[in-house]
Amino acid sequence: MITIKYTLNDIKNLNKNKVSKTNWKQVEKQTDRDIEQACLSDKNGRLLSDYELNKFTSIESMRHKLPLK
Repeated sequence: MITIKYTLNDIKNLNKNKVSKTNWKQVEKQTDRDIEQACLSDKNGRLLSDYELNKFTSIESMRHKLPLK
């Protein structure tokens, strides 16, 4: 197993030259129902249990660990 370490500048530069393929206008038009149907029809996706969902940490509680812009 190989471990690669990145600096904060390396991480910031990773996506600078990539063009997003996401159609954000289409995403913004989606309703909760549309999103739910897309998730349920995804053959590679799976629903998370309540236990798994409760292991997530909110962004607000992690802000102190995020780099400043």
